Amino acid sequence: MTRPQVLLVEDDAAVRRFVQAALEDIEVDLHMTSGIADAVAQLAAAPFALVLTDLMLGGESGRTLVQRLQREPALGGAPLVAVYSAGLTPDVCAELSRLGAWRLLHKPVPVADLRQCVRDAVGIPMVLADAASAEPQGQVSQSRPAPAGVIETYFGGNERIYLGYREACEQQFPADVAEGDRAVAAQDAQAMRRLAHSLKSVLQALGHAQATDVARAIDIACVKNDWPGVLRQWPVLRVTLLGLGATAGD
Repeated sequence: MTRPQVLLVEDDAAVRRFVQAALEDIEVDLHMTSGIADAVAQLAAAPFALVLTDLMLGGESGRTLVQRLQREPALGGAPLVAVYSAGLTPDVCAELSRLGAWRLLHKPVPVADLRQCVRDAVGIPMVLADAASAEPQGQVSQSRPAPAGVIETYFGGNERIYLGYREACEQQFPADVAEGDRAVAAQDAQAMRRLAHSLKSVLQALGHAQATDVARAIDIACVKNDWPGVLRQWPVLRVTLLGLGATAGD
């Protein structure tokens, strides 16, 4: 029997790893891509039960994909579309609902909500899908304990998923710093906003509250075209990211 096909459209490698780990014991085949063009190509080639897409991507916005699927309902076999983003304001939610989005998930998306979304889309009962995730897995280092409540709130109590996500994010942080430095040198507010927008949900899921606030402040400064504000906040976030990146693998 063919398993339901799920397509993830996400340009952040750490988030792709998080989703993959969260869904690995659910009876679906997960396909992943980082951009809209490849997503459309995959949808044109085979039917999918669910498309899960971020909004803010490196190229075209996930909104473009939602619009495309509304215009071409046969594309991908008429899949359900779930959008997840850290930018789901009431106006954005209303627009996406008009465009036919089936479900909206706010980043950082807790494991339980992500799994429930997939279960609902493909019709898998919760008791079967969650059997494996209920088992204790992994062990958080006593020298680097998770912030209080983080594993329970965002990772469904699953330490293995938390540790995998933390490791992937910490390995990515030096590259994020380099990307931010390039954006500052080029005075590229769009690139800086895309980075800060992603980092605020990543840092929140990892329990770094102060760093989350700084990333959010940079995001807002970019929206307001407040480049001096970006220049004030970026060095603060930069130091934090380098410090977190230095702990990768510990």
